[in-house]
Amino acid sequence: MKTLFLFICVVILEQANAQNGIDNFWLMGVNGTNNTPINIDFISGTPNVYVTTRPMNFRACQGVISDTTGNLLFYTNGCYVASSINNQMYNGDSLNPGSCTSANCSLGNIVTDGDIIISVPGNDYKYYIFHETCDNSSPALEPTKLYYSTIDMSQQGGLGAVIEKNQVIINDILSIGFLSAVKHGNGRDWWIVVHSLIGNLFYTMLLTPDSLQGPFTQAFGPSLTGPWH
Repeated sequence: MKTLFLFICVVILEQANAQNGIDNFWLMGVNGTNNTPINIDFISGTPNVYVTTRPMNFRACQGVISDTTGNLLFYTNGCYVASSINNQMYNGDSLNPGSCTSANCSLGNIVTDGDIIISVPGNDYKYYIFHETCDNSSPALEPTKLYYSTIDMSQQGGLGAVIEKNQVIINDILSIGFLSAVKHGNGRDWWIVVHSLIGNLFYTMLLTPDSLQGPFTQAFGPSLTGPWH
């Protein structure tokens, strides 16, 4: 079963390889006795899986971005941002402030798919990280905010710097991770989508070359009661 699982993962990853190289690197794993940091890269055009070393640990939250030629730019575990040389990026500390993050960041943010990285359309240097954490840890893990932070890769000799951090864009009880993004129909801009934990409300933000617009709301589909209510 393990062999079959790995084979399926490799096939999926190979199909997921982007044409322009921005998701050429997949980082996973934590440092420890039973968990080994692993990279999967598509630089050659096919998946290359190998063991590596890095200070950053990953639990459930992982975001990574490369440039259009496939070179690693930076990555995050929802707690801090690391540069391409694996050091903490300038001003990249203390993402997702709060007691839940503080209690869990030795191994990384515990919210699955709790961050997503999007490049500003038409800009080779500026990136947005959308991110959330478990603001409420009792009675359960309930994000109550969606943040964004911005990166300028022209700073620090090309290693980048966080120029805005933990800017609140939504205040609500939100779905636990699974942040999503999809290209606009114009083929240039990006829609970022997150669901409220309760009800049938979707929040959307539109990232254009000039601005981040929203959040907008749209209610449709079945009404969720949330896993904790």
